[in-house]
Amino acid sequence: EGKLIADKSVKNHLLKDFKNISKKFNEYENDDENLSECSLFLIDTSAYDMKEIYFDDENSRGNEGKVELVNIHINELIENYSLSIDQIGIITLYY
Repeated sequence: EGKLIADKSVKNHLLKDFKNISKKFNEYENDDENLSECSLFLIDTSAYDMKEIYFDDENSRGNEGKVELVNIHINELIENYSLSIDQIGIITLYY
């Protein structure tokens, strides 16, 4: 409990293994910024002022700042790695 465990059918998948992946490097990027080599990408937002929004049903909450941050990374995957939207998954603690 409390652990993220990949299914055995995908546990060894990396972006670089997709046939359509082609990272477009520019002169300012290095291998440390290559998401195609990353099996899990986590973003620590604890140092940012991103306030949670609580909804009337008392069970739901959201965070617009985190949505914007995720959107930036989704756009990077689409524009710089040639991924399509159906190849991207987002795991969140929000419900």
